Amino acid sequence: MGARINQIQPKVEHSVPKDATLYTDESGAYNRVKESGRKHGTVNHSQKEFARDDDGDGINEVHCNSCEGLWTGVVTLYEYLEEFIKSTLHNTSLFLKMHIILTTNL
Repeated sequence: MGARINQIQPKVEHSVPKDATLYTDESGAYNRVKESGRKHGTVNHSQKEFARDDDGDGINEVHCNSCEGLWTGVVTLYEYLEEFIKSTLHNTSLFLKMHIILTTNL
């Protein structure tokens, strides 16, 4: 189940500056953002809208993917490192070479 207004609104009022614009998806949990004096832009994911250029400058300033993209990058990095460590531990020769490189004073 998604977030609700009573979960989101206190966080918005505590964490988002009054002069900020909050960009979100169309979730009803954000219905009171404007009532708190903040600007609120949305994208409609259910209509396959993920970003929008509201001012016509060619930049899709309305989106809510910054945090989602960051999290995807963190997960991808973790998976890469996990695979690298597994393959390194199975290849002792490579592991020893890496150890020598990392511990040698240049």
